[in-house]
Amino acid sequence: KVQLVIPDRDGVRPTRKIRSLEAFAADDEEQAFEVEGQRMTIAQYFKQFYNVTLRRPDYPCISVSKIARWPLELCNVEPGQKWTKKLDPAQTAEAIKRTTVEPGRRTSMLTEGLSRIQPTPAALGQWGVSIDQQPMEVQARELPAPSVIYQQPVRPREGVWDVRGQNFHKACAINNMLVIVFDSPQFFSLTDAQTCVTGLVSACRRLGMHIAHPQPDINYWPQGADVPSFIQSCGAALMQKMGTPPDLVICFLPRKPCDMYGEIKRFGDQRVGVATQCMFENKAKKGGEPYFSNLALKVNVKMKGGVNSILQPSDLGPIARAPTMVCGGDVSHASPGSPNPSVAAVVGTLDPTASIYGTAITVQPSRLELIARLEEMMLKLLKQFWERNGCLPEQILFFRDGISEGQFSHVIAGEVKAVREAAAQAGRALNIEYKPKLTFICCGKRHHISLFPKNPRDGDSKTGNAKSGVVVDTGVVSPFHFDWYCMSHKALLGTGRSGHHTVLVDDSGFTADELQPLVFHLCFTYAKATRAVSVPTPAFYASRLCTRAQLLLSQEDDRTTVISSTSDSSQERMRQRALVEAQGRLKDIHPDQKERLFFL
Repeated sequence: KVQLVIPDRDGVRPTRKIRSLEAFAADDEEQAFEVEGQRMTIAQYFKQFYNVTLRRPDYPCISVSKIARWPLELCNVEPGQKWTKKLDPAQTAEAIKRTTVEPGRRTSMLTEGLSRIQPTPAALGQWGVSIDQQPMEVQARELPAPSVIYQQPVRPREGVWDVRGQNFHKACAINNMLVIVFDSPQFFSLTDAQTCVTGLVSACRRLGMHIAHPQPDINYWPQGADVPSFIQSCGAALMQKMGTPPDLVICFLPRKPCDMYGEIKRFGDQRVGVATQCMFENKAKKGGEPYFSNLALKVNVKMKGGVNSILQPSDLGPIARAPTMVCGGDVSHASPGSPNPSVAAVVGTLDPTASIYGTAITVQPSRLELIARLEEMMLKLLKQFWERNGCLPEQILFFRDGISEGQFSHVIAGEVKAVREAAAQAGRALNIEYKPKLTFICCGKRHHISLFPKNPRDGDSKTGNAKSGVVVDTGVVSPFHFDWYCMSHKALLGTGRSGHHTVLVDDSGFTADELQPLVFHLCFTYAKATRAVSVPTPAFYASRLCTRAQLLLSQEDDRTTVISSTSDSSQERMRQRALVEAQGRLKDIHPDQKERLFFL
């Protein structure tokens, strides 16, 4: 939004939203128009009617309506406008720094802020309503953490554990590595690349992985060369030299964000089906053992059959007693104002340990919150489950992220029905009657309940937050739903936000003592971390898969500024065209990436 500022007219400052930046200037004769029988340019108009002589009439004009054009130099940007697009890394870091407040200070801010407000406004007092200025006290319980099983079990402490001295539960072998540096040797030398590769190889070996050739050749990308073609040619040369194709492509990138990142992932995930691991040079050069150990966590699960850790059956509770698929679903939207479609992603476990996942992604109309093609996506996952296990799951546990309470009825009518229809269709394909027990849970962190320990000694030893495993299911929960709050993770900065879980459907009739520990324990299976995450891993994976799908869809042209300058009908046509184009671009993930966590 901009304000039109005209000298000597301080009281008149109309505010308008910019529709577009025009290609013509204020003194463009071709854009002259009739005013009171006289033809004049925009610059002449402002001179005659406002006595304003433009200093730069050659600057472009902005469009604020179908017929109104304003000179650029007479416009001021209205202060205090909300930025809805993605921040760059420096801005993100600054925003986090400014909004990080430790729990004790957060509590004081809330109570002090409330005391400045009239505690019982007249409108509330007439109805006998008052606002307590002190935090509400509720009962909570602390659930024990599960054992995380590598080659040996590890017991997390306050939601965190250490993998030093451990081997992966199923460590993979890397027979052939292809290494490419997408920068000049002047900025990232051969020695730098070799040192970083050695650091990663050492970390992988410490965790039990077999590296057949620990000192691969380093390839430097010629500036301006086509990225996929160069990777392809380097891979072909390596295959000719070693006799086998590369099973891991390591790429060093100069900065973040980097346009080449998307090209690399599209090449590996869709075109060829090879694991790719990118490193940004500044982080890699400074990275020590913890940095490369974290990379090894990602590399192992990107390889065929790699499993970092599992939970023991007793910690999986009811889903360990019968064949079960644990699913996660999410929808991701393009930035506001963009005509680009939304992306939906669903993941589902394919093994008894809930560590091997199948994936399904699709595009759908822009801003649509529900998963439009969930039946088709679930059918694909059920087929994968059958192919791997020779049976269909008796239970389906579905975690849905990103849903508000006002959408619950729509989810039950749409998505729950779609899961049941997919199951029925899978049964018909096998000529059996198939009705699995479905438990559908909405989970998320977008709520306004903050959990603080009454006694600081009962909180996290370092941050003062509620401890990992604290569950609240009384007082602040819904009287209409089976829901609870769980602080599953150890918050690193500021005040931690608990996960909120609401059960919409439960065919199995699980009790709170069965479901709450299970949901908590599933937060300990996120493959690339050695700490519990804030929501169950399937929901987290679905969110990450959405992000990867958006990346696979991305292209150089950006329509965000174009759509804001068009009519409603034109915007709808652009959305429809973008949807059709995206459906053509979002190709299936390569079969060789099947059952791999390629999106981490």
